[in-house]
Amino acid sequence: MTLEDFNNTIIEIANKIFLIREYSYQRNGSKFDPRRPDLLLSPYEKERIQVLEEQALKTLYTFKAHR
Repeated sequence: MTLEDFNNTIIEIANKIFLIREYSYQRNGSKFDPRRPDLLLSPYEKERIQVLEEQALKTLYTFKAHR
């Protein structure tokens, strides 16, 4: 994995996490609050974010191991 691939993967995961958090506010008719991004998450959304965060960590550890 090149540095560019790594960066693109991490950015893609981070964007997915942000979109889930933003959607949870929109679904409830509220404006996104970056100070409390997890406030309105459903249990399913929390689970999905946890999986994505684990994927990001796995990507990071894999990248570090190959350097």
